[in-house]
Amino acid sequence: MIRANSPYYVSVPWISPASGLTATSYTLNIFVWNGDKTSPPSEPEYAITKTNSTTPLQEGTDSTINISRLIVDFIDVTAVGGASSGVYGTTSAQWVKWNYTYVTSGGIEGTPQGDTTKLFSRGYSYGNEGANIETITNNRLFNGSEFKAYRESKYSLPIKVSETLGTSYSIISYPDNEIYIVGELVARTTSPDILKNVIIDLGETTTDEYVVLTANSVELATILIEEECKYTPLDIYFLNKFGNQQAFTFFKERKDTLSVTSSEFESDRGQPSDGNHQFVRYNVQARGEFSVFTGFIDESNNDTIQELLLSEKIWSYDGTDFTPLTIKTKSQQWKTQQNERLINYEINFENGYNTINNI
Repeated sequence: MIRANSPYYVSVPWISPASGLTATSYTLNIFVWNGDKTSPPSEPEYAITKTNSTTPLQEGTDSTINISRLIVDFIDVTAVGGASSGVYGTTSAQWVKWNYTYVTSGGIEGTPQGDTTKLFSRGYSYGNEGANIETITNNRLFNGSEFKAYRESKYSLPIKVSETLGTSYSIISYPDNEIYIVGELVARTTSPDILKNVIIDLGETTTDEYVVLTANSVELATILIEEECKYTPLDIYFLNKFGNQQAFTFFKERKDTLSVTSSEFESDRGQPSDGNHQFVRYNVQARGEFSVFTGFIDESNNDTIQELLLSEKIWSYDGTDFTPLTIKTKSQQWKTQQNERLINYEINFENGYNTINNI
């Protein structure tokens, strides 16, 4: 799966595979669509022509066209909840297909060559990982394997379904199996059905202590169920490194503030003694802000916190409604168990909308 927020370079040979002739130019056709893999649109979204301008003509491979910057904005991810524990579809992926045609010394070769179709998301790779990163291991679309969640949380983790084989999965709570879901996701080639949100409604448990998510008999994650008596835990959903929805629970203190901006002009409408404003306020805007503490977490969750800080889209979720948020924390010093022993982060958010509705 292409992570389209990082570069993905398409390689086009200058020598036509069909004729063996060196191209004087080629045209790269790029198709983007949502739906079945076998039903691309008839016309490309982009047709990019490049000329072989060297003398003698190049005969290697041109790997300079980054398609990510062209396709990434076709996806606009929306948050997905669930009425109960289960597996739900997403809006996290679409298909991209490319092929190329040539102009050679033999004339125009109109038959497209090099047909390639791939799934893509709004994910990214890190700078030291390089370009064209597609790797997904064991159906897992998240980093980390152990997380804490509140007993009333609806926790979300993303997985990928095979396009060719069935994917067995299980969501089981222990020790008493108060949540016990075992099933198989059939192979699919429709983009909304390949990436899945696993929603785990921990409110379906009363005494169980943890939940294990598996896919194809591989344990993907353990959700430790925590109680909290003093504070009201906050569930945050965010787009992770793979461009998919993931949850994280903040357990401790939350502090809310309101940030207000406005303009004013000086008026001569009347005397202040008559109740008139000499300085009139207008264009009043405000955004709610809050800071919240994670509570003590394992050092392995540092990767998840980093992906939260880098996320394009964030929501808080109360089990019914999603509230759009943006991250306000601009830097974070990482803590380790070796240095701090107990790891607890404070993260700052602001509402992703104005307090006064003006749109």
